[in-house]
Amino acid sequence: MALVSSKIDFQSLPNPSDRYELLEVIGEGTYGEVYVAVDRDSEHHETKVAVKVLENLAENMDEAEEEYSVLRDLSLHPNLPWFYGLYFKPLPRLEDSQLWFVMELCSGGSVTDLAQGLKKFENRHLTELQIAFILHETVDVSVAVAIFFF
Repeated sequence: MALVSSKIDFQSLPNPSDRYELLEVIGEGTYGEVYVAVDRDSEHHETKVAVKVLENLAENMDEAEEEYSVLRDLSLHPNLPWFYGLYFKPLPRLEDSQLWFVMELCSGGSVTDLAQGLKKFENRHLTELQIAFILHETVDVSVAVAIFFF
């Protein structure tokens, strides 16, 4: 059984094994896990990246195609992580093969982390101006995604 996709050419995708080394899981989603990984081919040697690994590709092809389209087409948006590329890791059993989405590692934490850190270490809350800025940037990304899909 071959993997069939109208948006992803699996035959042309490079294998990530020679370039990336997965280090630790930093998140889990419905369709896969996100890892911190090391890019051994980077100019800066040992640059850390984020890698989302999707498995069960035959069952999750629609989700994989949608994620690829969004990352590929919206990667240049200033409020989204840079998308570095898509890789295919074939395994002996095709159904075990993996699709790797490699992107910028955003290690600064979430807005929740920011708010909790301010409260814990500085005993203060986000200001209205900071909240307004965060909401503005969130709406900006939402509009870009909505335009992309409609």
